[in-house]
Amino acid sequence: MAGFGKPKIEVEDVSIRNVSLSEIELLVSIALDNGNPVTIPVEEIDFDILGIAAGKERAIAHGHYGTHSMPPGKSTIRVPVRIRNSEAIGSISDFIREGSIDLRVTGSARIGRSKLSYPVPFSEERRISL
Repeated sequence: MAGFGKPKIEVEDVSIRNVSLSEIELLVSIALDNGNPVTIPVEEIDFDILGIAAGKERAIAHGHYGTHSMPPGKSTIRVPVRIRNSEAIGSISDFIREGSIDLRVTGSARIGRSKLSYPVPFSEERRISL
């Protein structure tokens, strides 16, 4: 009997849901690719969104998705995230003024259950435009 493979997790898309002077609401789409013949439990998916300006990265938001059952094959989950803390004000004003912002979404999905779980990391840089 062949062993099970490690699923693939990656950022599929980051899109804008809403922009105001005080916040940016994003929708982060996470692609799940389970090449195994059975559903795999996901305990949680946690990620940070980093704003990139002048070659420096700064944490501006955090995303979280709770338990999920990853079926065989490819699937996508969508996580709404709001950027609205004081650290992000510069990024928000640059975004509104320039019409785009560079972001890095970095985190991991915890695959399995309890003590038998393991992290699957992901990291993706995206430019988002109005």
